[in-house]
Amino acid sequence: MVSHSRSLYTSSAYLLVACTGILLCHDRSLAEPQNGIGAALKAWRTQESLVQSATFSWTESQTHSRGEVSNSHGAAGRLPPGAIIPPADVTYSVPKTLAFDHDKLRYTYEGKHWSPHTNGLVSDPYVSVFDGAISKIFQPPGAMPHPTGYVRPEKRNVDSQNLHTRPLLMRYRPFHPVMGISKLTEFTLSAQPAMRGEGTYVALEHNDVATGTGRMIWADPEKGFAIVHYATSRRGQAAVTTDIEYARNPSHEWVPSSWTIVQIDHAGMITQSFSAKVSTYDINPVIPVTAFQVVFPPGTRVSDMKDNVEYIVKDNDTKRLIPPEDIGATYDQLLNSAPGAARHTTTHGSRTLWWVIGSISAFLAISASWIWWRRHGA
Repeated sequence: MVSHSRSLYTSSAYLLVACTGILLCHDRSLAEPQNGIGAALKAWRTQESLVQSATFSWTESQTHSRGEVSNSHGAAGRLPPGAIIPPADVTYSVPKTLAFDHDKLRYTYEGKHWSPHTNGLVSDPYVSVFDGAISKIFQPPGAMPHPTGYVRPEKRNVDSQNLHTRPLLMRYRPFHPVMGISKLTEFTLSAQPAMRGEGTYVALEHNDVATGTGRMIWADPEKGFAIVHYATSRRGQAAVTTDIEYARNPSHEWVPSSWTIVQIDHAGMITQSFSAKVSTYDINPVIPVTAFQVVFPPGTRVSDMKDNVEYIVKDNDTKRLIPPEDIGATYDQLLNSAPGAARHTTTHGSRTLWWVIGSISAFLAISASWIWWRRHGA
């Protein structure tokens, strides 16, 4: 009887220990995410669900390094031999705005663009919109002497993944399929601790072996896991770093207040840097759908990539179509001729031919430079 009781006691003790171990392991598994990836993902989902719309205005100080344009890929052959563009480091301020409402997005700035003709900076205003159905870009006169518009084929705003909208969209749209952080749920905890000053952060990373690209996120548990650092790399070489500061808002927790973006080339040299400071913002405002639409004014040359047509907007919302035989004509020729006749509206023989050739060359040079700066500096 004693032996049986001792056996029963021993079995009960083992069972108690086993259950205690299970409970401890269960408690540990619940506790681990509190300062890890599980807690970060939960905080980001909560933040995204609480903010349906927002508007932000900020001023960005942009610095472009000496020779950035002339040293860029593709510059050879379209610039004079030995040209250094820009000839010195250039710094200027750019007012910017961002508005979003669910899937809709509007991004604007009053930027500057390097002109090879003036050998200096010229005005370069810009607007991109997506109203949930149509994506458009509009550029008032500036880098180009006439207004320019684009109707894009994408079902999104082309600036949804812009470097300069990222600090805000990472905060309020981290899981959005277009505006968010790609493959966010596939990030893993980094083996390296993230520390800066007195702060200790949750470090997450994602590495794509096939492409050689890497991404790193630092999230601050003391600020609701707000992302304070986001970095990308290529083949182990740093490419872009973004550092974000936040200000406490009693109603909406931590709101981005300033950020710094640094672009680094393959040689490890800084090519561009941007410092932004938020001036105004509004969380969950009612934004009319017209804010996400653009009506091209008369005189705008439009490239409609959705319907594969080009035209100039004329009075009464009519269009002067630009057929293939008009390609190469100047803007004035197009504006003052019937479709298909633009290249036959001037005289003076060879003089006209050289004028057309010169205009085409100038247009291509400006366009190439504009495209490069648009992709890297806007």
